[in-house]
Amino acid sequence: RNLMIESRPEFVRQDILREAKTHLQGKALTVAIGLESTNDKVRNGPLAKFIGRKSFDKALSLLKAEGHRAFVYVFLGAPGLSEAEAYLDAQTSVRELHALGVDEIALSCAFVAPGGMLEQAFRAGSFRPPRLWSIAQLIAQAKRNGWPLSLGKFDDFPPPVAIPANCGCCDEGINALFDLFRRTNRFEISDLPDCACRAQ
Repeated sequence: RNLMIESRPEFVRQDILREAKTHLQGKALTVAIGLESTNDKVRNGPLAKFIGRKSFDKALSLLKAEGHRAFVYVFLGAPGLSEAEAYLDAQTSVRELHALGVDEIALSCAFVAPGGMLEQAFRAGSFRPPRLWSIAQLIAQAKRNGWPLSLGKFDDFPPPVAIPANCGCCDEGINALFDLFRRTNRFEISDLPDCACRAQ
């Protein structure tokens, strides 16, 4: 019933969308765009997306005008940002994208893949993936505000060197709540385990 494709915004053109419609045979089309952040400095700085805001806004307008769904990725944990700064950037991005009428916003969380500069930064202690508390707080805020947020998984291949985590004592319980959220869209902040690391 549905077809999803991923695209950079500059490739979303009216002629292509209209041609696509002739091949869909009644199926719905969703176009996913990895904007990652509505902040130009974050998106085109540490995340190196090189996506202009005008290009994205135009693509979104075209998708809405042609009756297609827009699915946008938001990133939590850009290198160079503190935990608080990364959280506020993702929070602002989700809120702004919802206000623009994006149909679904997928939260992607930083992890450390083997090899490369990010692993070096992680080994040196200058980078770590976001804490599970930050992710949980963002999901809870999305639920309260009606933001259409989904959560990506933390695994990949080859296996990451580090993924979002807390102290190790409460991780399993919180990740179980995240899996439930991924399956059912149910999330209650009151279900989170009580752990001393939350104060950090």
